[in-house]
Amino acid sequence: MSSANTIKYLIIAGTNKAGTTAVFRYLGDHPDVSVSRQKESRFFYRNLESNGESDDAVRARYESQFLVKKSHSLLRVEATPTYLHGGNKIASRIHEIVPDAMLLFMLRNPTDRVVSYYRSSFGQPHVATYGLDSDQFVDEAIRGCLADLSQESMLSDRQKAFRQELRVCQYADFLPSFLQYFPAERTHIAFFDQLQDSPSTLITNICRFSGIDPGFYDDYTFRVENRTRPHRSLRLRNLAAGMNTGLEPILNRFPGLRRGARHIYDFVNVNDDQVISFSADARQRLDGYFQPWNDALHALMLDSFPEASLPSWLQPITSEI
Repeated sequence: MSSANTIKYLIIAGTNKAGTTAVFRYLGDHPDVSVSRQKESRFFYRNLESNGESDDAVRARYESQFLVKKSHSLLRVEATPTYLHGGNKIASRIHEIVPDAMLLFMLRNPTDRVVSYYRSSFGQPHVATYGLDSDQFVDEAIRGCLADLSQESMLSDRQKAFRQELRVCQYADFLPSFLQYFPAERTHIAFFDQLQDSPSTLITNICRFSGIDPGFYDDYTFRVENRTRPHRSLRLRNLAAGMNTGLEPILNRFPGLRRGARHIYDFVNVNDDQVISFSADARQRLDGYFQPWNDALHALMLDSFPEASLPSWLQPITSEI
C-alpha cells in the first residue's frame, strides 16, 4: 500500500448497470477523495497507445483529470465500467501508467443486468436493443444470440447488439487479465446485491480496501443513483442527457446541485407507472445461458478471494438426488 503522503488511485473498472455510479458518487462525497471530472473518463481507451509520449507524461495528464477539492484528498477515483470488457489491452495499459492503482469491480447477476439494460433502452428507438414488445423481443433476441456463430450474417442489428450485451456479462472471461497485473491485494470485487442489501457495509469495505476512513459514512444518507427510469418524453430525456454530459464536471464538484436537478427532472419527465415485464421463461433461458460463466467466476473467487461473501446467483447449482 502507498504511504500516507502518496496520491493513490482507485479505478472502478466494471461493470455498467451494476451500481458503479452510486459507488462513484458516494466516494465523491468523502473529504479524502477527489473524483474525475467525467465519471466515465475512458482515459485508457483514449490513451491506449503511447504515440511517442512518455508514461510519466501520460500519468501527469491522468492526474489532471481529477477535481482536487482539498490538498489532503489523496485518493483519486474514476469509474469507467467498460474497462472490464477491454481485457488484457486495457489491463496492461493501466498497469503501464498507474501500476500502483487499486481496481474495483462491481458485478451483477448477468440475467438482471441484461434485463436492466433492456429496460434502460426501452422508449429509445436509436438504441439497437430497443423493442416495442419486451417479452416477445427478449425471447426472440435470446434465440438469435444463442444461434451458431456461422449464422452471424443472418442476425438482425437488434440481435447482434443483444448478443454483445450477453458477452459483456461473461465476467470470468475478462477478470483474469486484470488479476495478472493487479493481484488480489490490489483488486476488490463487490456485488450489486451488496449495494441493495447494505450500502453502508459495501462502502465500508471499499473504504478499508482503498485506505480511507469509513467513519465518514456513519451518518450518511445512501441515495439511489442512476436507477433505470421510464421517460415520458424522449426529446426531453435526450436534452437532459446532453446537459448532464456538458455540466458533469460542475455537478461532480457540487453533488447537491445534481440532486436538486434530478429531483426536478424526475417530477417532470419520469413515468413511474410504466412497467416492463419479462417472462419467467426468458429469465430461465438467460440463467441457463450464463451458468457456465457463473460457475467459472465462482471458481475464480474461491481461488483468488476465498474470504469473499458471494451472492446467491454465484452459488453452483447442485442436483437433487
